[in-house]
Amino acid sequence: MSGRKRREQVTHPPHYKRNNIEAITVIEAFELGFNLGNVVKYVLRAGHKTRARITDLEKAEWYIRRELDMLHKRELARALKSHTAGPSSDSPQAA
Repeated sequence: MSGRKRREQVTHPPHYKRNNIEAITVIEAFELGFNLGNVVKYVLRAGHKTRARITDLEKAEWYIRRELDMLHKRELARALKSHTAGPSSDSPQAA
């Protein structure tokens, strides 16, 4: 493999590109972050890098679950903080 082809495999792998659109372009344009970016990456490459389409989709599912877990924890933390903070001394309820 030539140096140029090897570089292309690293910088623009064909299993992440369709119709001149690369997964990284979509991920960055939508500012998806790590977990959701990986979801897009694995869904777009499913069955194209290897024939292991199920494995790629399971990886995408794993990142979706990770993102959902993180969001649920944040919501719970917000709810707990709001509940334990109670009324402030400036509020009419505190008087």
